[in-house]
Amino acid sequence: MNYKKFSLVFIISCIFFVILNAFIYNFFTKEILTYKTHDLSRMGYLTSLASTLQAEERNLPRKQMYLDDINDNPVDLLVIGDSFAGGLGGGVNPFFQDFIATYNNLNVVTIGAFEQYNFIDLLIILINSGWIEKYKPRYVLIESVGRNTVKRFSRNFDFTQSAPVEEIISFYKLPPATGTLPKSFFINTGNLKFLLYNFLYLFSENAFISDVHKFRLSKPLFSVSDGKDLLVIRKALNKFKKYTPENISLLNSNLNIISNMLQEKNTKLYFMPIVDKFDLYSEFIEDNPHPKNKFFLLLRPLDKKYSFIDTKVLLLESINDGVKDVFHPDDTHWSWRASEKIFKVIKFTGGKEQPPINLNDFK
Repeated sequence: MNYKKFSLVFIISCIFFVILNAFIYNFFTKEILTYKTHDLSRMGYLTSLASTLQAEERNLPRKQMYLDDINDNPVDLLVIGDSFAGGLGGGVNPFFQDFIATYNNLNVVTIGAFEQYNFIDLLIILINSGWIEKYKPRYVLIESVGRNTVKRFSRNFDFTQSAPVEEIISFYKLPPATGTLPKSFFINTGNLKFLLYNFLYLFSENAFISDVHKFRLSKPLFSVSDGKDLLVIRKALNKFKKYTPENISLLNSNLNIISNMLQEKNTKLYFMPIVDKFDLYSEFIEDNPHPKNKFFLLLRPLDKKYSFIDTKVLLLESINDGVKDVFHPDDTHWSWRASEKIFKVIKFTGGKEQPPINLNDFK
């Protein structure tokens, strides 16, 4: 090939490359690459299953408070939780705490246990430092996504540890970290990954290399495409071996100890493990190749000194009633539909708030 032909081929190839990127970007990947959709469709480059990330809208009459808001207000319920308590699902009324405050007429204060302290460690310190005694919450709710419960609660704790209450308050009064979204140019590696991933998903549930698994459901349970595609994060599938009777028993024992410590302060403990998305929808997956998640099966029958909020059984009721998008179609977080369902049932009275469960229905 002479120089002129080589130059012509090169120029044509460049033009084709630019046009192809522009086409893919503007018609397929722009929304996910500019973070206008939820995480799973972006991570898996599954644009056909993307749902629009709505702006946060909070229209419930009562809302949660934070440490800065307490002042002289009584604290009825203290919430310690992760990204679910942080409202990271977004959209309409993303904070389940607002549903609690509204439906129970309570002052709800949230502390997000993300960084310095483990959930149990933080609560032990709040008890031993005098914070619980000072603010006298009637209830404490620990919320944790299911796949992290063993890591967070199934270990040995020092139940005598403490720290100056001022240190705790000042740490959790720090403004949340903010970041800027990466800029996106129409020529990018994401366009190539879009082509590659969508081809490989034809042969593998996670396209062999993706952190997002895609399963086919027996009926439409979501509002995107035909509603029969389930997207879950890989992390939710690699924790099954940790759900052993020993680990769940230790988790329950630790919560019972914390509950007894709180009872001495006239405070009632609630525990709300969030059912993993895969666990919730698993019985609807066609030819499910993965084992059953035994977390709730193992925890339900144990003797508890705390109130247990069984999110799996409650949300299965919604799904069986035909409710779509209990979880966001392309995210690991639930939608407002889940919060509304749970806290129309759960009432904070310190007793057995959840209707009895027939364990034979969930084996």
